[in-house]
Amino acid sequence: MDQTAIRRHHRTLRAASALVATTVVVSCLSGCSWGGPSAKDAAASFAESLAGGDIRSVSPAAQSDLATITKGMDSLRPTVTVTTAEEDGDQAQATLHFTWPLATGQLAYDSSVRLTRQDGVWKPVWSPTVVHPSLTKDTRLAHQTTWAKRADITDADGDPLMTYRPVQRIGINKPDIPAKQWPTSAAALAKELDIDPKTYQAKVTAAGKAAFVEALIVRGQSTDEYDLSEIPGAATIPDEAVLAPTRTFAAGLLGTVAPATAQQVAASKGTLHGGELVGQSGLQARYDSQLRGKPGELVVIRARATGSVPDKALYRKDATPGTPLKTTLVPSWQQLAEKTLATTTPASAIVGINPSNGHVLAAATGPANATSADATFGRYAPGSTFKAVTALALLRSGMTPDSMVNCTSTVTVDGRRFKNYNDFPADRVGRMTLRDAIALSCNTGLIAEHARVDGAKIRDAAASLGLGQDYDAGLPAFFGSAPDPKSVVGLAESMIGQGIIEASPMAMATVAASIQAGHTVRPVLLPDHQTTIPTAPELTPTEADQLRDMLHAVVTHGSCRRLTGLADGAKTGTAEYGTDTPPKTHAWMIAYNQQVALATMVVDGNSGSGTAGPLIEAMLR
Repeated sequence: MDQTAIRRHHRTLRAASALVATTVVVSCLSGCSWGGPSAKDAAASFAESLAGGDIRSVSPAAQSDLATITKGMDSLRPTVTVTTAEEDGDQAQATLHFTWPLATGQLAYDSSVRLTRQDGVWKPVWSPTVVHPSLTKDTRLAHQTTWAKRADITDADGDPLMTYRPVQRIGINKPDIPAKQWPTSAAALAKELDIDPKTYQAKVTAAGKAAFVEALIVRGQSTDEYDLSEIPGAATIPDEAVLAPTRTFAAGLLGTVAPATAQQVAASKGTLHGGELVGQSGLQARYDSQLRGKPGELVVIRARATGSVPDKALYRKDATPGTPLKTTLVPSWQQLAEKTLATTTPASAIVGINPSNGHVLAAATGPANATSADATFGRYAPGSTFKAVTALALLRSGMTPDSMVNCTSTVTVDGRRFKNYNDFPADRVGRMTLRDAIALSCNTGLIAEHARVDGAKIRDAAASLGLGQDYDAGLPAFFGSAPDPKSVVGLAESMIGQGIIEASPMAMATVAASIQAGHTVRPVLLPDHQTTIPTAPELTPTEADQLRDMLHAVVTHGSCRRLTGLADGAKTGTAEYGTDTPPKTHAWMIAYNQQVALATMVVDGNSGSGTAGPLIEAMLR
């Protein structure tokens, strides 16, 4: 074989070797030289440098062009491998396989790079087509995340409660004014909007010179309530935000939505992206992934000069909209409850439940605790409203509404002296029926019967009325607690809703609903939420009738006479707490009719009848 034939044979063998190989990974720092025993080795080194975004060894111009092509890819880096390489004398062509890892999948394609051999060293020849075969000197790659439309939280009828609503974003648009004017305008705008001037000035100063620096978001399509005309640089931007019907509407329960913080993005391990709307509290946070949906992605070839050629899509994954979260809230009830509490200065709450199905119609808090979930999650001593539970425990001990009890001025249990509330009618002290003891809220008459019950009987009676058993209801919820007392004094305290007994307004509304319904009611706010609910001793029809009889007496001739004609049954409560002398009190009332069971609580209220009573009356008028 002559020398020419031998050289031709060697070239054929090298080409065959390149065709059968699939992936070659060779480490190459940015300062390495191209070359090696074959063009494929050189292509593999180049592929690794290309994947790392550093091809300075090719040329400064190539490095600059690569940076321009990939700057719109949001710091994504591809995997680049060599699949084939064919040599022809001092020329070679290598096929590169790109795989871009995306949040919703991957973009994969082949391109090619030409190599030339100079002084025995293979060197890649740069061209935009190396990154993608459709790229030119006038185009680049661009990656976009498309956010899913956040789903609504809806009311009982499926109508939106929290949804996209128009807003106006008010702020300083820094490019509109000279830099020396920024602090002055920021202070003037902060004063007009009644926000902290120093904080906003610092925010404006720290922002980029081309930034619009938001100061306040105003609901609706108008900012007429503010005079912005005399503040240089003040501007408004129309937008949308996920909001409830009003600023206060079930705020602590529904929660808020805002763009994901840097900390949330970092902690999400790739599930969140900067700028994406995320639930920050309440139901919005608990059900964020359901409401948020899944973002989409788009990778395009785009003109380097804006608008010169249309985008060409290389990858598209449409966003998946979120799934609505249905609640049982009824706006008319919720708004009535919030209006009723609007002038109540201390922390307060009202919960309304439909006795027939347990649906929570309203869960409102007053101005002092409007951003909390106290209506469903608060923990307070329920005071004498808990006597409905005590009455059931006594019924199960063998008593009836007509059983007689001793309603004395005071009663002493193991050295502890108990008395009635301060306004207890003195002329009613003495022997009376259990019905009247409940109607008049006689502490001593019930405590005198403490030998009939124990912690387990109190706990079972509470469970029968929907109080004291924890489970996941899908919302911030405290169902109350009736643990075993550690002493006979503790038992006496429990019988009048003091000591270790705790409840939320929702828990006490559930007690009222169970009595009206005649069976154990479980509060439901999220009808589609599936959970395991603990069992409880059944409330019998006879027990329900007897409880309704006694709580009806509270309305006809007891401490809730103001509800005559409005409620079928009710119970007041004034719960002492703390170590002050005299002790502070929470004011409670529960009431029910066929349409609704209500509970209201006012922290540091004077009395159940005087403080909580007018609130329940307003709800039922």
